[in-house]
Amino acid sequence: MATSVIQTNGSKPWELTVPKKDHYSPDEVIQAYFKGKEVGKADGLKEGSEATRQLLLKALTENLSKAGSETNKVLKAFKVQKLKTESALLRIDSWHRFSVMIVATEAAFKSDKLLKVYDVVNALESTVTNDQFHIRFSFVAGGKDLDPKALAADGYVLKLKS
Repeated sequence: MATSVIQTNGSKPWELTVPKKDHYSPDEVIQAYFKGKEVGKADGLKEGSEATRQLLLKALTENLSKAGSETNKVLKAFKVQKLKTESALLRIDSWHRFSVMIVATEAAFKSDKLLKVYDVVNALESTVTNDQFHIRFSFVAGGKDLDPKALAADGYVLKLKS
């Protein structure tokens, strides 16, 4: 694909957290998807057009930006409750489905105030979810016991820029 997803405007809130050689980039995953479609086309499946590819890239780019905005709303809910976070990591599940892992401090993760953040997240997820965009938030306690390599292995390779 000529245009890199990570270089588009939609990805501005996100940065790569692992060396490129250690994972498949979103671009490589999308390229593999289109390569698979080409193989399928050779086997008689319907052809995906360049216009379809461009629409998919545009939707992914817009959704990356929206994921950043929605993640900032969740981080604001943490601040309102005076709970600290270490980072927010993104996994792209598909062009319209995103998973965000909020790494909270151990104290924040154990706090009863986290339940109020869950209320915000539940309302937000149900409000923004539609056929074109779906986001799911999860929380994990940070600190020295959290293995960033495990998160990267689970696909959380983009970090919200601060």
